[in-house]
Amino acid sequence: METIHFDGGPLIGRALPEPVPAPWKGGWYRFEASDQWTLYVPAYRVGSEVLAQPRVQTRA
Repeated sequence: METIHFDGGPLIGRALPEPVPAPWKGGWYRFEASDQWTLYVPAYRVGSEVLAQPRVQTRA
């Protein structure tokens, strides 16, 4: 299991509330009240910690 920490974009400074199965390859996420979706991809891994950075943003 890996813990995802967001670095950049609308989720900067947040982490997923629960670990995800390894290896996490990225995914689309949005901030609670926003209609903007952001594709986050893994940028750096150390053990079970993953730093995710934004790549693409789109509106729903």
